[in-house]
Amino acid sequence: MDIHFPIFRFLRAFLRIVVPSWFSFLPIPTAIRPSAVRISSFSPL
Repeated sequence: MDIHFPIFRFLRAFLRIVVPSWFSFLPIPTAIRPSAVRISSFSPL
């Protein structure tokens, strides 16, 4: 857990930065959203 936790922290920060800019720039996330929901539903987190 000590090894993985910083990685999750980094991913969280990365998503916080990338996702808003992604939504503001592209209409594509509306098409990607179902696959993202699928991935999040499969992930154990």
